[in-house]
Amino acid sequence: MLLTVMNKLLLFIFSIIFVLFTSVLRAENEFPMDVGITYGKLDNGFTYYIRENEKPEDKVYIKLVIKAGSIMEEENQLGLAHLLEHMAFNGSKNYPKNALDKFMSSIGLDIGSHYNASTGHFETIYEYEIPSDNPENIATTIKILADISNNLTLEDEAFERERKIVEEEWRSDLGATKRYLDELLPYLYKGSRLLERKPIGDIEIIRNFEYDDARSYYKKWYQPNLMGLFVIGDVDVNEIKNIITGFITFEISNPNLIHLFIKIVNKESLNKTENKKNTIIKDKKYNKLKLFL
Repeated sequence: MLLTVMNKLLLFIFSIIFVLFTSVLRAENEFPMDVGITYGKLDNGFTYYIRENEKPEDKVYIKLVIKAGSIMEEENQLGLAHLLEHMAFNGSKNYPKNALDKFMSSIGLDIGSHYNASTGHFETIYEYEIPSDNPENIATTIKILADISNNLTLEDEAFERERKIVEEEWRSDLGATKRYLDELLPYLYKGSRLLERKPIGDIEIIRNFEYDDARSYYKKWYQPNLMGLFVIGDVDVNEIKNIITGFITFEISNPNLIHLFIKIVNKESLNKTENKKNTIIKDKKYNKLKLFL
């Protein structure tokens, strides 16, 4: 949502690493789980990871990761995964309008500094860093994320506000970094759908999309079995488990969608691994050659 140039570059680099090294079907590529992490999966497929960590004191880091990004968009939805990320701060069933921001402000937190969101090719992430001195604040934050998962109101007037904000973000990217990436990406993403599914999207679609196009993406891809919640910090693990199981109760509307996600990710992963072999790119800005192996 609020991304600095450095954060955008880091997100870009993460996407490359994800494509090159992720194979969701190959168990041998998985790292072993840290024994200090409490892992669980609810009946609806929603997963959670809890790690008690006393330092820094009195803080907890909460992150909701959704396995849905710009790569899942249809032709009439280019940029709407990112715009939906913005819509998460515009009201939900239990936190209408700007109630989310009001709550965060009431406990001394600012958007951008303490809570934010981002959208990549394969994922959308909502993250919060909050004080842990009051367990009710932790419960409220998890309830907010539960609402984002399934209960966004997605009102017409909010779409119009965010349409303008996303367009301004698009304009802010029209600089040297964008020109550099515009030359690099056709080589890096050759033969891949990634080249046509940049998270910022297509400006004409952002300006003219139908509201139901965004609602359709939300309804299709925001599924519990495509979500994981990470809670790390000065917390009581059992309390957090009880909070999660109490709030994350919505059902899967499309149980087979996980197979489509795996198919998309593995296809792009294979494409990019093949295209990296012996591809030489001339870097005009720095006048040198880069070899991708």
